[in-house]
Amino acid sequence: MSAPKAYIKLNHLRDNINYLKSISRNAQLYPVIKADGYGHGAIKIAEELVKMNIECVCVATYCEIQDLINHEVNINILHLGKVFYDEFEIYFNKNIILTINSIDDVDKIKCLTKKHNRPIRCYLKID
Repeated sequence: MSAPKAYIKLNHLRDNINYLKSISRNAQLYPVIKADGYGHGAIKIAEELVKMNIECVCVATYCEIQDLINHEVNINILHLGKVFYDEFEIYFNKNIILTINSIDDVDKIKCLTKKHNRPIRCYLKID
């Protein structure tokens, strides 16, 4: 029995992005490429999105951020998951945007950015 495989056709990705751009006017698209691009290869997808002038992608985990950085994909990365305080330094990267999920996050982030005297980019999640 062979393992299931997923294939992505980059021309379909391009068609979908172009269609979304055509109906969204001036809105910025932030494609979600978490879980390795839902099994299709986050790095390959992110590189293609850069070519299409997409400014930002969304991921869920610290490891996904690290993979994009390690592969030198030149794109903004919105981290949708919980703040990873054990490796907070990653958020000082100018391409990383962290999601503030709670009031506790605000207090911790304020303390850490003061301690390092460096700003970070944040996105505020409101339920």
